[in-house]
Amino acid sequence: VRSWKLNNIRRTLSLSSTEAQSGPVNCDRSHSIYDLCSINGPTLLDPTTSTFSSMGPTANSNSSALLLKTKPYPRKRDKAAISKVKELTLTSVPPKLPCGVTHSSPALVFSTGGYIGNFFHKFMDVLVPLFITVNSLFPDNQDFILVVCDYQDWWTPKYKDLLPHFTNHRSSTWTMRPSHIASHQ
Repeated sequence: VRSWKLNNIRRTLSLSSTEAQSGPVNCDRSHSIYDLCSINGPTLLDPTTSTFSSMGPTANSNSSALLLKTKPYPRKRDKAAISKVKELTLTSVPPKLPCGVTHSSPALVFSTGGYIGNFFHKFMDVLVPLFITVNSLFPDNQDFILVVCDYQDWWTPKYKDLLPHFTNHRSSTWTMRPSHIASHQ
């Protein structure tokens, strides 16, 4: 199992909830259909547990540990759709794994779970929200890596010509699988 570290995660976000402003691990849950979560600083992803751990200076301090859970899908109130989306854990607890792969760019995680079996939901639940998120968080510099959770074998190859237009990292879309993280060309 390989884990990987992501640097330079901090981006300017208008986070409005109290929870969102409480530390290195942030979640803005004020939106009715989605949550926007981030870890500000170096981060390690453990794909076996779907856990993102802060590796920044606050992760080693004596402050109380933060542990937040979210599902990266824009229908958080739709029980049928969200039941098909893997829950991710964001924590300020230092990781137990060593880092296997290091990236100097942040990651943007999205899910290909939920209702993506039909044309409408592929666009309205994945591609349009992904486009909006990319252009909100990275308006001038699309230097980030796409990470897919709930990977569907047919999904990434089908959209391989479209996905490179979201990020400067045109050769890679990473998947979170329990056994490994794979790069898809």
